[in-house]
Amino acid sequence: MADIMLMGKNPNYIGAYDLYDLDVKEITVTIKGFKEEEVVTNGKSEACAVMYFEENFKPMIVNPTNKKVLAKLFHSKLTEKMVGKRITIHIEQVKAFGKIYDALRIKDVLPRNVSAKKYYCADCGGEIAPAHSMTAEQMSAYTSKKYGRALCEACAVKENQNKNKGEVNNENNENQD
Repeated sequence: MADIMLMGKNPNYIGAYDLYDLDVKEITVTIKGFKEEEVVTNGKSEACAVMYFEENFKPMIVNPTNKKVLAKLFHSKLTEKMVGKRITIHIEQVKAFGKIYDALRIKDVLPRNVSAKKYYCADCGGEIAPAHSMTAEQMSAYTSKKYGRALCEACAVKENQNKNKGEVNNENNENQD
């Protein structure tokens, strides 16, 4: 089934909808670099500044508001001075064209140092690593909420596959009745 929140969105770039499933509705990432790219939205092509991240996450189109925040945070408009730096991206409601929309915004404060606390998988006992744009702490919280226990990425994938198999088996049993 199609996710209605993703319909009409550009799947190649991060959007507010990518953060909806996170408890804190934000991610902290490390800037890998910037490129100017032609981006097609609603059939219209336009040159946009696009920011890439060290973490395994989709790139972000940097709008004028977020460009100003970056320049303020790093006291420079030069992208070279931003590479390797960490930022936090969150959802903020903004008014545009007479309506309220969820927009991605870069927080205007630098993120605190990442906690040295380690998180461990309840199934395999391995250390939970950052995955899918989440820190280890966020991954632990997300999987605890979704599966009832903290899981590493590999065990979460297995659990999800087992859950999907169970749903298929239940559907097959219902169809046989």
